[in-house]
Amino acid sequence: MFRLHAFDVANELNILPYVFYYCNSLSLSYVFHLPKLDETTTCEYRDLPEPVKLPGLILNTFVDLEPGALKALKEGFYNNPPVYPVGPVVQTGSSGFDEYLGWLDKHLQGSVLFVSFGSSGTLLQEQMTELAFGLEMRFLERARDVGLVVSSWAPLVPVLSHGSTGGFLSTLESIVHGVHLIAWPLYAEQRTKAVSLAEDEKVAIRVKVNYKGLVGREEIVGCVRELMEGVLEGKLIIERMRKLKEKASLALSEPGSSTKSLTNVAQMWVNNNLNS
Repeated sequence: MFRLHAFDVANELNILPYVFYYCNSLSLSYVFHLPKLDETTTCEYRDLPEPVKLPGLILNTFVDLEPGALKALKEGFYNNPPVYPVGPVVQTGSSGFDEYLGWLDKHLQGSVLFVSFGSSGTLLQEQMTELAFGLEMRFLERARDVGLVVSSWAPLVPVLSHGSTGGFLSTLESIVHGVHLIAWPLYAEQRTKAVSLAEDEKVAIRVKVNYKGLVGREEIVGCVRELMEGVLEGKLIIERMRKLKEKASLALSEPGSSTKSLTNVAQMWVNNNLNS
């Protein structure tokens, strides 16, 4: 997304330089709305000397996940270039993590909560304490038998696809594998994702921040209990996520919406090459 110098290479090779936008389409709508917001305030930012012209954007999402935002983008509501949702695009394989998968094999179907804040996510010490108490463990030593803490990097896709995993804090990978979510946004576009998942699609439970700016242990316990054991909203979330998983699979099938979008992009490249 930020490698604009690649446009020069594309132009030399006479290839249309589409941009792959990996965030959700709701955040992209916000980006295109920024010029309107800019008219209402003053700041020190300056525009690029020359605007970046794109034939289109390839989005890592699919129609049934964000129908409203994609409809507005496809209709050019923001005077935006054409968009082509081709997702969900996720990593499909990983190896060398037998220890973690072996640990999962010992647990019942849907009984494990996978907690991961990504490679850039950080928590304050106070927040980490609340998380540890909320998950009912006294961290590393006492977590050995009832939980597994991976201090480096866990194999995301294999863990999510494992039958024992019943809850997680990620988006596309969880949808692909039908794992229901706790939405805990930290930075960047994660807040728009949380709104979309919890309020629009209703496949996630969003944590609430207290007056100290922290997610308290009681809130964490409540969200986990509702997600893993809930008899009302928890069960509805599981069923909605199951249906969304099916829609994600359909989008990537031969007659699916994402396959058609990618075919359209490929045809644009072919036509551009023929006309050059």
